Amino acid sequence: MALFRIATVAAADFMPCRADGIRDRFFHAHGLLGQSVIGVQLRSDETYRDYPHMPALVQALARSHVVLLFDSRPIPGYDFANTLKVDGLGLREAAALASGCRALVAPDSSFVHLAAALDLPAVGLFGPTDGAVRTSDYPHVRFVDVRRDLRCVPCWRNEEIPCALTGLRQSVCLGEIGPLTVAAAVADLIGETRFGRAAAAGGVRVH
Repeated sequence: MALFRIATVAAADFMPCRADGIRDRFFHAHGLLGQSVIGVQLRSDETYRDYPHMPALVQALARSHVVLLFDSRPIPGYDFANTLKVDGLGLREAAALASGCRALVAPDSSFVHLAAALDLPAVGLFGPTDGAVRTSDYPHVRFVDVRRDLRCVPCWRNEEIPCALTGLRQSVCLGEIGPLTVAAAVADLIGETRFGRAAAAGGVRVH
């Protein structure tokens, strides 16, 4: 996959020496050494793959972890406790900081593939595209979707084709994934259970 190749180049070309230095300086400067840090890519390059409840998800994760928020553009909002904005970095620099996280969370985007390249646990948020296909070769990446409730998942539409259920750009299927469901999937992935079994609620499935 093209994104995996890009992420692999970023990881391999920037790791380990220079990346370790960037990561260690950042973590030391922000008091993150020894902390439980989760990295979150806030959005994809195309809005139909974006997760509409991202602020609530970040708040849920920040109750138990320090959350690094990644975006290539300046990040408005998200001024929550236990969160740090990491914006405007190139993929190699972002990979260096991501390598210090316990796990990554992302919509169908580069960080799903970056997690695989870095051998990091990750939770991918999927709907219009198929997480089973995108993550089939990634043993440490789980994906969340609502295919049990919505038979149109995945529909494989693109940015130019509106959601068949609403006629809008935003994907209904992604909106049906609750933030606590994702937080529970992260907790299970890294061996914590403080969120209980919310990941099994409703029609949401963690794969």
